[in-house]
Amino acid sequence: MAGSWLLGPDTGGQGERPTAVLVAVRDGGAADSSPGSQTSLTEPRRLAATDGLTVADEVVQRRPNPDPATYVGSGKVDELAALAESAHADLVIADRELTPGQVRNLEERVGVRVVDRSALILDIFAEHARTSEGRVQVELAQRATRLRRNASELARRRERTRTRTRRARNQVPSVSITGYTNAGKSALLNRPTRADAQVHDVLFATLDPTVRRISTGDLTYTVTRV
Repeated sequence: MAGSWLLGPDTGGQGERPTAVLVAVRDGGAADSSPGSQTSLTEPRRLAATDGLTVADEVVQRRPNPDPATYVGSGKVDELAALAESAHADLVIADRELTPGQVRNLEERVGVRVVDRSALILDIFAEHARTSEGRVQVELAQRATRLRRNASELARRRERTRTRTRRARNQVPSVSITGYTNAGKSALLNRPTRADAQVHDVLFATLDPTVRRISTGDLTYTVTRV
């Protein structure tokens, strides 16, 4: 059952499964609701069910990038608020990591608690932690999540600016390998660069970006797996 860290201390009914509304942003394109498609919410529904939540409804917006202030656009926020009210939802779950500002703005507009995918997964970990050490680790991760998001948001912007400046100064071209989890990015990185990035047939086995330098003839450039 979902814990108070996810729901808040005063949320949820007596003995009832808490109710959630899912919200996601997907890139534009033809509508496709198959489990492997971009518009499918099969995985977040399964995560919610694993955490003891009942999914009452879902909102999917097709747009190139999430709204920086409210994740989805203003019209979809109004739709989300109406669905949450009609379903008597206890919370809204976004199918990606939200910034503190997005969480705050959505909660003000929607009127219920808003959490993201990372919070949901941590809550599942907390439910399945059996040893005292495991429970302590999950609790520390939960506490650190909010603090880290605030600090890392600023740190990432500064580091990326410094990195771009250095590469521009040194005139080093860069190539990025992007894709969903378990798509083979690490294996592709290892082939030309002879890197030792982890390769496992497991979801979210590698989370941190990896950068390697490679030379081809007279050209030297960096390859980044993100």
